[in-house]
Amino acid sequence: MAKDELESDPAKYRVYWFASVPGTPFYVPVYTLPEAKKILTTLADYDLHLEKQGLVGKHGNAGGLEVLNDGAWEEWSDKDGNTIDDYEWEVKVRGKDKRHT
Repeated sequence: MAKDELESDPAKYRVYWFASVPGTPFYVPVYTLPEAKKILTTLADYDLHLEKQGLVGKHGNAGGLEVLNDGAWEEWSDKDGNTIDDYEWEVKVRGKDKRHT
């Protein structure tokens, strides 16, 4: 398995996002760690954008990556105990590497 890949069953992993805490989360199934990190980063950036535009008041949000384990969803971590918050991903932007955390 490549370092950015999750196990083969995509129904086993999902990003969760609370747009406002407390509140009800929504979920997005994911296939890879970069995909999960990009979704979480995009959601966080979007919430900041809405706040800066005065479209929403200040509020707390939260998100993460879950794995289905023995029929129960739990926070994902790798074999070293790192969570999606610890994961870094790189993209090429105009020929330059940009690291995202």
